[in-house]
Amino acid sequence: MTAKPSTKRALLLGAPAKDLSGVEHDIELMTAALREHEFSNITSVCPATRDDIASALDQLVADTQPGDIVVFYYSGHGSKVEPPGAKLAGIGEDSYYRFLVPSDFPKSTEGNFRGFTNTELSVVLARLTKKSPNVTVIMDCCFAGRVFRKSEDDHAEEKIEWQDTSRYRPTRYHESKGRWARAASKYFETLRERGFGEDTRAAEANPHAVQLLASSANGKAYETPCNHSDCGHSAAGAMTLALHDVLSRIDPVHTTWQDVGRMIRMTPRRSGHDQLVSVEGPHRRFLFRLHEREELGAVDVDISSGRVHLVGGALADLRRGDRYELVSFGNRGNEEIAAACEVDAVSSSFATIKPRLGVERIASGTRARPIAFGESRGSVELRGFASEVEHELLEARIGAVGLTLSREPDPAGSAIACLRLADHKLQLFRGELGFDVPRAFQPGKLPLGARHLAQHIAEAAYRIGRANTLANLCGGRLDPECEPQLARVRADGLQELSEARPTLVDGEAISMIIEPRLDIHASVFCIHPNARIELLSRAQGGGVEIRARETYRLGQRSREERVRGIELRRPSRSILSTDAPLPFTIMVILTDKHVDLRSWEQRGVNRFSWTDPLKPPSFARNALGGARPTADALFRIYKFELDLAGADAPLSPDC
Repeated sequence: MTAKPSTKRALLLGAPAKDLSGVEHDIELMTAALREHEFSNITSVCPATRDDIASALDQLVADTQPGDIVVFYYSGHGSKVEPPGAKLAGIGEDSYYRFLVPSDFPKSTEGNFRGFTNTELSVVLARLTKKSPNVTVIMDCCFAGRVFRKSEDDHAEEKIEWQDTSRYRPTRYHESKGRWARAASKYFETLRERGFGEDTRAAEANPHAVQLLASSANGKAYETPCNHSDCGHSAAGAMTLALHDVLSRIDPVHTTWQDVGRMIRMTPRRSGHDQLVSVEGPHRRFLFRLHEREELGAVDVDISSGRVHLVGGALADLRRGDRYELVSFGNRGNEEIAAACEVDAVSSSFATIKPRLGVERIASGTRARPIAFGESRGSVELRGFASEVEHELLEARIGAVGLTLSREPDPAGSAIACLRLADHKLQLFRGELGFDVPRAFQPGKLPLGARHLAQHIAEAAYRIGRANTLANLCGGRLDPECEPQLARVRADGLQELSEARPTLVDGEAISMIIEPRLDIHASVFCIHPNARIELLSRAQGGGVEIRARETYRLGQRSREERVRGIELRRPSRSILSTDAPLPFTIMVILTDKHVDLRSWEQRGVNRFSWTDPLKPPSFARNALGGARPTADALFRIYKFELDLAGADAPLSPDC
């Protein structure tokens, strides 16, 4: 039976307001851009009321079939409001009421709230990705900040006039007082009492949908004057205008959403624009596809300060003397190399380069790809080798990824990995953990196969080296006046793990409790025994914003008392065949500014196949986005180690 072809469908919603003149133009721009990418099934609703948004989303879910490619776009205002009494109760930002502001929002009353909440949107998104995981959400609004999308010249906030008579004065969007705030409070409380969405929303964030957001959680999104003289409109959303231009000229076959985010961030902006466009979810996906590109080594380039900087700095393992080539995309998706450079000086969140390059040479979407390392990232111990041919082949491959080979035993145990050769069979070890099974390694008899295996071993060793580097990050000058606490998720709540190295069971869930005394950003990583590096704090992939005295719990959705936590799973036995408890490391990185550290994420060591194509060396310490690098970030790093036993193993004494 012939498979049914997938449909490219899109839902575009616009909610104009008195101070937003470009929403209709945004819808036109997105329609044109999506048609460039063969979207024929496009539904537009503008102006969109609350009922319009609800019915259109329900229809989108109903129409979507497995394999469909889906885009959901919203242009308009967004809002958050502080729950009544939140400051006195010490309630944090994660419990604020957040919602889209439909066109009929001014008709809201205490008994008829017209906002469309983030809880409702999350539930619809979960239903949608259950039918087809190929979903992209684009939000040109500030639905998480106090300041909503504005024109550059008008910084006054629009007031909402209530339709019923009242002795209360009209309130602004974000004021946590008056009838408007009580209406939001009542509606959210109704959702909570109904248990709305508790069984459908992911613990941290939807792992399937790519989300392109016009602002950070507490930032701004702007309208900007339109430069298209024949469009008939005077303004458009700054992100939408840049996105339209990017989508109209790129090749989707070679472009990821990470690339799109880079291009938008590097679009020339007028003075006053300080919005931070972010890409959440599986941001390494190619446009409108499920396939991802693992960018092992591409570092973002930032030119917002008028100089060329590499983003990530010491927190992304950039080091003085590392050499990069600056790469951009040509009109047909081909790579174009603009220049070569060397890391000159490294701060915590950015690096300067030499020679100094003019920003006019940096094309939109440029990234820096490593071509050599200034210093070794670690050593790999050799055991059982006698042939110079074998040694030279491995040395060339492993040296290309910044590692060195050592023939002498390492009594201090500082080597990140060990290569053992016995009976012409090669195996890679991390400590006592042997990866996969021994594979034949005879360069004289099987030169092509030996090169394939050597390349696979080199990349596996580099992944181990990166995991080792992240695990050894420490210290920092930031004083958040708090100690993050690792906890086990139990049916009756959280149980703090006070043991130095607790033992958990495969499938158990953990949480991390963070209660800072100042505003910070937090990234929580898990380093798996197979060298996989996973970002656990996915609610805001570029660093969860935590307000002073707020209590953040990893794996707890907004306004839910229940903490779901994050499940830990042992790697496949086909990679690490052992019944012994396996070591896991949880890293917590706190910074005083936005520093996107998703560059650390990587797949673990994979099984080797003789059919693997021979590829050039790949690297892995790129950083996506981040704050303007001229303002360096203070940081503090915390490390937690634990063991994960099989499901039938006894639990830790802390149980």
